Amino acid sequence: MKERIKRIALVGMLTCLAFVLSFLESLVPLSAAVPGVKIGLANIVTLFAVYKLDWKGALFVTTARIALASFAFSGLFAGLYALCGGLLSLAVMLALKRWDVFSCVGVSICGGVSHNIGQLLFALFVFDSSALWLYMPVLFVAGALAGAFVGMLGAFAVKRIKININ
Repeated sequence: MKERIKRIALVGMLTCLAFVLSFLESLVPLSAAVPGVKIGLANIVTLFAVYKLDWKGALFVTTARIALASFAFSGLFAGLYALCGGLLSLAVMLALKRWDVFSCVGVSICGGVSHNIGQLLFALFVFDSSALWLYMPVLFVAGALAGAFVGMLGAFAVKRIKININ
């Protein structure tokens, strides 16, 4: 019972931390320079959850953070974009971590790129315009760069922060 309470508290704290990082990122006008591009600071917490929690915990942290941030900062439509990207990214990162193919940074890069692919697929569904594919190279590069940055910070956190909850 104690372990369950500790796990719930940890998931709650990680969700709150991811929400705070989403808020901080909303204050940085990076997307004004390149539309739709963000660093994804909250994904540091998602990456940490992928490595330190089971898939259910990582899924909760991801979806709860996206829902909270959407209601607070961006609205429902942007939240749907974030959810599509976030779920695809999480699935890719969980699979790659399980297969033990890449380092934490490599997993994060693949997560960043797949996040952008998920958002692009949602945009293609909504707008039905093949011209959106022209934006893919920008999204690949942005996803890889953001994923590398997030991956380095996430790898540091995964290595340094010890948790004893299963």
